[in-house]
Amino acid sequence: MKQKKFGDAWNDRDRIICRYNGLPTTPSSYSNWLTDILLKNGIRKVSPHSLRHTCITTLLRNQIPPQVVSKWAGHSSTSITLNTYTHLLPEDKTMCANALNYAFE
Repeated sequence: MKQKKFGDAWNDRDRIICRYNGLPTTPSSYSNWLTDILLKNGIRKVSPHSLRHTCITTLLRNQIPPQVVSKWAGHSSTSITLNTYTHLLPEDKTMCANALNYAFE
């Protein structure tokens, strides 16, 4: 364990998630960690928050009920989830066009 490695220099703060030396993490800790992983793998930089958007949008697009997604995301109401995370994606435009073509055939 890292506690043994650091000995007296370990900062015991009784945290489940901490930095390498036991100190609390900061919001930038996660952004920096994500940026490092993306750069090492040749992927363009995105923010942790954009991953949240991708996750919630994906759940909604895969027919998970909005009420379930909203509670899972910690939103106070389903309208927040639907107003914020229902993006119009390119494949949605194609789906709409195809539905109209089918209706008027």
